[in-house]
Amino acid sequence: MVLLAFLGLMFVLGFLLTERALFHYRYPAMLTDARQAIDLTWEIGLLDRKLVAATQMAAATGSEAWFGVHDQLMSQMDPLPHEVIRRLPREVDGRQLAVVSQTRRQMDEQALALVRAGDRDMALKLVSSPEYRGISDSLWRELATLRSSARAYVDRRIHEAQLRSWGVFLCMVVAGFLYFALIWRRLNLDMVKSEAAFALAEAQLERLSSFDPLTGLPNRQRLVEEVQQMMIRAERSGHRIAVIALDIDGFRDLNDQFGHEVGDQVLREVGRRIAASVRQDEIAARLGDDEFVIVIACHNTRDAPLRVARRIIDAVSAAHDLVDGISVDVGATAGVALWPDDSALPDELLRKADVALARAKAESRGEVRFFQPMMDADLRERSLLQTELKQGILEGQIVPYFQPVVDLETGSPLGFEVLARWNHPTRGVISPVSFISFAEDSGLIGDLTFALVRSALLEARDWPGEPTIAVNISQKQLIDPRLAGKLLGVLAEVNFPPHRFEVEVTENALASDIRMAKYILHGLKSRGVRISLDDFGTGYSCLGHLAQLPVDKIKIDRSFTRTMHGQEQSATIVKSIIGLGRSLGLPVIAEGIETASDAQALLDMGCTTAQGYFFSPPVPGSAAVRLLGRKFSYGEQDRRVTLG
Repeated sequence: MVLLAFLGLMFVLGFLLTERALFHYRYPAMLTDARQAIDLTWEIGLLDRKLVAATQMAAATGSEAWFGVHDQLMSQMDPLPHEVIRRLPREVDGRQLAVVSQTRRQMDEQALALVRAGDRDMALKLVSSPEYRGISDSLWRELATLRSSARAYVDRRIHEAQLRSWGVFLCMVVAGFLYFALIWRRLNLDMVKSEAAFALAEAQLERLSSFDPLTGLPNRQRLVEEVQQMMIRAERSGHRIAVIALDIDGFRDLNDQFGHEVGDQVLREVGRRIAASVRQDEIAARLGDDEFVIVIACHNTRDAPLRVARRIIDAVSAAHDLVDGISVDVGATAGVALWPDDSALPDELLRKADVALARAKAESRGEVRFFQPMMDADLRERSLLQTELKQGILEGQIVPYFQPVVDLETGSPLGFEVLARWNHPTRGVISPVSFISFAEDSGLIGDLTFALVRSALLEARDWPGEPTIAVNISQKQLIDPRLAGKLLGVLAEVNFPPHRFEVEVTENALASDIRMAKYILHGLKSRGVRISLDDFGTGYSCLGHLAQLPVDKIKIDRSFTRTMHGQEQSATIVKSIIGLGRSLGLPVIAEGIETASDAQALLDMGCTTAQGYFFSPPVPGSAAVRLLGRKFSYGEQDRRVTLG
């Protein structure tokens, strides 16, 4: 009943408010018009007095000047009655004013016509007659009536507005009381359900704070709690506990390639597969991003966790067919820490499993590594080296070394491949083998490459003979759609001719996203940059890459050239690659030439370009520029070139 009464009152209140809104929208203009009509009646009365005087003076004197005054006053008088009638509200009838005003005009025109005809006596008699004075009296009476009616209209409307205001106020007061009663009743009803709702919300909050919303697996907080309980049970039963930290390989690249929505689908599917792979007394959790943890109790300290880890890696690595018709392949790597051997604390046990995982990822993806104490020291060293590398890139410690690419027929250097060296302030010159891998893992490879390219091009820009400068591009960079623009920007910045610049890509680097690689390499090729396919024969779909990509050169991998004398299969592969390059019209460069016999054998096979330590190791720019004036010969076996 309270609700019905409240709704009824709200309807009345809404009606009054609507009517009042219309009143405020419409009536102010009507009231203003009424007031202006009242003012105009006074103006008409004043003009009437002046017209009577002007007509009488014209009749008395016959002067044309008074005729002009009369006409001027009449021109002012004529529109006013109609303006008054227009502004008066509909409730006030002002038509009589127009009739009286018209009669006044006719009598004045009659008197003035008598004056113009020379009969001034009749004109004076007319303007002095009772009928003439009666017209003025009728006009004034009509004006007074209109003023009174207009004032009554204004007063009535103001009174109505006041009544509406009080009505709205009273309705709002009653509505407020009814609304308060309704709220009070509603609160009483809600109190009945509050305990159940609070319990449900508390349970939901508990789940949100303890479980990962994406996969539904326990989060770190819940994992630590359950591991503590598992430790208590294991201590009583004499079991050991293995913590397996598992990471999805290449997940960041997958996110970059397909987007976070696909990445989330993969994470949900991985979580489902991991949950399906563990037993009821084992724990599976997601700690964040692409890292999962599995905790098991075991008798044997290594066999059981190794077996479980490999089983889960196999489950995760199976093809993922997503809802959008996308199929992706991912791998996984695992690190294992044991309780109580490695630590008796849950958080420390998780940390050491992460350390073992980091070592596994650094050594061989898709494998399992158990924590060893030396890994902590190695991790700290690696972390320190990574920090120093970031600072070294900013301070210009990454310097280019140049290894010549030689024409085997003439012995002249044709160009150089740029290799990075780190001039560390305390460790000396560091080989790229020691820092390139974690530069890629830490995301520093882009800054490192561009700093290296800029330094190399600045150094080689003015070398005589315009030798080519080749730079390797990593797999991580070949998924960046802005790579071509960045490299071309560096060329423009240092004013280096694009036709002297070569980009080397390996087949393995192309495997992650061949479409993006094709887009990047075509962008470089269109601006004159040359493209070399490095390590040819060691990757995937070699012929497919040659067909799809704008390749200018093929580089035979050193693993074939070094073994071609002792292994017939390697020699056959080298001959096949040289023949393939000849058929496609592509120059072939042999890498890893260490002896004169290697160079001669390649020349006999038809390969005319090579590089390797036989000609020169990678050297600084100051030594590389001196190589441009040399002629390399290989008539003597195992002869090494000595720089002069």
